[in-house]
Amino acid sequence: MNVTYAQLLAADLDLWTRSAASWRRLSHRIDDHADELSAQVARLGQAWTGGIAAPAAEAACRTIGAGLVTVPGVLLEVDQLLCRHAELVRALQQRVRVLLASLRGTPVRVSLEGEVSLDVVSVKPDPGEVAFAKWVAVQLAEILRRVRASDEDTAQRLTALAVGARDGWATSPAPPPPSGILPVATWWAGLTPAQRGWLLVTQPDLIGGLDGVPVAARDRANRLRLDAELDRLRAVLDAPHPPDGTDTRVRTLAGLAARLDQQEPRAYLLNLDASGDGRAVVAFGDPDVADHVATYVPGSGATIDSVESELNRAAALRLRAVVTAPEQSTSVIMWLGYDPPDGVDALLETSARAAAPDLASFQDGLVGTHEGEPAHQTVIGHSYGTLALGLADRDGALAADEIVALGSPGMGVDSAAELRDPTHVWAATARNDVILAASSKGEVALDAVGGPALIAVGAATDAVFRGNADLWHGVDPSSAQFGGQVFDAGVGRDPLAAHSGYFDSASPALETMAHIVTGTGTTPP
Repeated sequence: MNVTYAQLLAADLDLWTRSAASWRRLSHRIDDHADELSAQVARLGQAWTGGIAAPAAEAACRTIGAGLVTVPGVLLEVDQLLCRHAELVRALQQRVRVLLASLRGTPVRVSLEGEVSLDVVSVKPDPGEVAFAKWVAVQLAEILRRVRASDEDTAQRLTALAVGARDGWATSPAPPPPSGILPVATWWAGLTPAQRGWLLVTQPDLIGGLDGVPVAARDRANRLRLDAELDRLRAVLDAPHPPDGTDTRVRTLAGLAARLDQQEPRAYLLNLDASGDGRAVVAFGDPDVADHVATYVPGSGATIDSVESELNRAAALRLRAVVTAPEQSTSVIMWLGYDPPDGVDALLETSARAAAPDLASFQDGLVGTHEGEPAHQTVIGHSYGTLALGLADRDGALAADEIVALGSPGMGVDSAAELRDPTHVWAATARNDVILAASSKGEVALDAVGGPALIAVGAATDAVFRGNADLWHGVDPSSAQFGGQVFDAGVGRDPLAAHSGYFDSASPALETMAHIVTGTGTTPP
């Protein structure tokens, strides 16, 4: 299809996203029907026995059910493809707008058909203007080439999906995956569509948490896991004497499911574990095709039941990044892929040491599954999360172009040079953040009203602790002694609010982080 820039600008992307949402809703309805059919078949086997007809009817219903369970994943993939195409076109629309805006005050003109010319009266136009016109033509041609390529790729994938769904995936077993990110990526690429579909339906727990598998496939597997876990917990809740906390966990997972369905841009569920304190990894925007990818690692006290507030932080950063660089695509991931400590356990490195290899593997997976030119990767830690990312980078070169520490109790190292190029290690601590009470000497500080406060729960004043760069888990990354790039985080309402306010819309830290993530510099315009 030969797309003109005028057609590109006129494209109504809401049509695609609304269509995608419709396919997503249909996926849920069919999944519910598949569950109901399974329950009905079970009851049928109990109520109708003997003869030839009963087992034949049961076998026929099970065959129908086996085919039906593959359909929700197919419909979710339609949803993903439409959303991915819409997000790319949205970014390219903005690039055209920026390109056309750059023509103001110049003699360069672009016709509705996309032809670039110079509006000059002299016989010999200025060489600089000629060069600029050629550059505009090249940029416009590349934008339109990418639109056409995405359009054709989406159409081909939808066609292949329809063929795969028609041929059926219920009886296409696949070999087990190998170990390692690159071997897993190669294994997945070598599977047939039918084998991938079979794995998603029969082994969603395996695929959902497997680094090296593309984001879209992991999302489909984890949404199946989420639906299954909700069904299980609701059954537990309906039974006599459900365990304490079951109702809270049901509300949490139901809220997560609702947000995944309603989120714009589309959200991707990259891992899920509802046991214990729980784990969840959610991306806003598709990291496999984004120009910029940021992974946010929450700190102590975070659990799956508090995931909504952590998701809000990631969403706030993504929104600010899009405003900062609207002509490029950005994905922000909330990585609660470990079990952060609670209370005084935050004084220990135990949780961070356990998290470090998983975080490193996750980042390697993002790099391995990314399509096209490599994305600009940023990893952001908050509070205890900075220790997890610090240990991950110290112990094995985390796959990240930028590292950001917010309200850090220390990163397990004494200088930015122990991590990577100090010009790509960033840190901010609000001037009255309670974390400044986390000195390695375990001192007792005076809070804002003059009372004693222990380091685990209290508040510290800037005057007492700002001069002490030695925190519990190493040198304060936001100190000059650490040697990284320090940026302003302002002052919070009180020490506790200061520690949790780095992603607030009014925080100067959020603005600077958006520039770091998008590679647009760190001085707000």
